[in-house]
Amino acid sequence: MYEVSEFPFEQPVHHHADDMRVGQCIKTLYTMLHRCGCCGTCVCQERNWVELEVVSFSATHLIRCCTSDGAVAGVVLLFIAAVVLAWIYSANPFGLKGKGLGEVVVFFMFGPMLAAGTSVALCGSVVPQGLWYSIPIGLQTAAVLHVNNARDIQTDTAAGLQTLAIFLGPRGSAKLLEVLLLLVYSTVALLTMLENSTLRQWLVFACVPWALYVVRRSASGRYHELPQALAQHNLLFGAILIGALATPMFAMRTLIACLFTLGGFNNVIMWDYQSSLTREKMQRVYPRLSGPWCTACFAVASFMQTAVSIVFILGFHTVLMAKLLLTFLIVVTFVVHDFWTIEDCDAPPFSQNDTPTVAQQSSTVATFASNFDNEFVHFFKNVGMMGALVAYLEMFT
Repeated sequence: MYEVSEFPFEQPVHHHADDMRVGQCIKTLYTMLHRCGCCGTCVCQERNWVELEVVSFSATHLIRCCTSDGAVAGVVLLFIAAVVLAWIYSANPFGLKGKGLGEVVVFFMFGPMLAAGTSVALCGSVVPQGLWYSIPIGLQTAAVLHVNNARDIQTDTAAGLQTLAIFLGPRGSAKLLEVLLLLVYSTVALLTMLENSTLRQWLVFACVPWALYVVRRSASGRYHELPQALAQHNLLFGAILIGALATPMFAMRTLIACLFTLGGFNNVIMWDYQSSLTREKMQRVYPRLSGPWCTACFAVASFMQTAVSIVFILGFHTVLMAKLLLTFLIVVTFVVHDFWTIEDCDAPPFSQNDTPTVAQQSSTVATFASNFDNEFVHFFKNVGMMGALVAYLEMFT
């Protein structure tokens, strides 16, 4: 069965008699997470992307809210404000982006304003909790834009623009990034303490090492793909924050099944390598299996782990999905991570003189000393995941 109340801050919206109630306003963070993470590179590469996205967002939620009692006026005001800001962001004679105000506009558009619009659309009014938690999301999106502008200081200067990064210079821009990320984490910490809520929000601090890596790269002037790296940090941060704000059951299912989902996507991205690896492992167990059969099994397994894990996370037929994931995991663990078949366990050579500097951020030390250690660790990592699924089944069967 589906768990109805997966998010707090639920408020009803009065639609027509044949409309279902719309609650769970904190779902607005899903939209903001998509903007700051998945589309982070778009912010960095497309000058007019902000205009198109905001107008699209505003129009969509205006249409949705026209059937909601008491919400039309608020959405109309937000729609007008969004269109005006989107226009003056880059259009002459205003061009706020070229006057050092781009980060400010992006913060409001992809933080509080986006949260307010979605809040009104879903709940009929602005829900304060969702608005407060939109602040770190908006700051993160502004940070992505700022890093992009810092990378493009020379080209923007040649184009006659005056971004905030140009005004501050490389060192000042790096310091501003530190301040923005510090505010992101401080905001979550402050909200958690003020609300006296559960400790799950503190889990976002698991992303601090990633944030420090981004800061160090910015300070050393290595901007190649840095906006993408920051956007990926924002994606993980936002995902953890959403899980923390959701109910414990939703958070638990997400933590159990997220690796299945990510693994399925990785199988598609690394198809040639993963299918070859699967063929080798399966033929080691069943030598008579042909290559096409192994590839077909790999395709079915990839689809199964992705689809089943998503359905499990969303809360549909969770017991059945947990059983399917457990069955899948048992088969894959003993077929793929067959550490007992590895006979050569020699570790690769390593010299202390090869130790990288902090600025290089490259590794000369393998994560695993040998292939045996690699398979051994992954085998028992899967055993731990089996334990989580077994515990879940024991709780609900």
